[in-house]
Amino acid sequence: MIKKIDMTSCRPALRPLLELTERVGRDPLFTQASTGNSSAKSEGTLWIKASGKWMADAFHDHTLIPLDLKAIRACLQRNIDPVERFPGASLETAMHAVLSHSVVLHVHSVNAIAPPS
Repeated sequence: MIKKIDMTSCRPALRPLLELTERVGRDPLFTQASTGNSSAKSEGTLWIKASGKWMADAFHDHTLIPLDLKAIRACLQRNIDPVERFPGASLETAMHAVLSHSVVLHVHSVNAIAPPS
């Protein structure tokens, strides 16, 4: 389930993720528009940038949403895309859930998506 959380009262542990998300999102060499994503796993929750949200607005928008990590992994075991069950979830939710790292940041850098000149 997606839980509604007021990010201004969010646990201090998420502040570094929000700061990183915003800093990377403000650099046009790393992200364009709302592309790229960040997440953190904590106490059975996957905090992930919501679909369509801009990383640069991490502190000014409800950019991170909390998702039940166990429920996401159960979807994946049944070959169900978590986006179907969790409206607003990032298109990359499955990738973030299966990676073993507690914090994941991926970007769509200009150098990676632009053809060589």
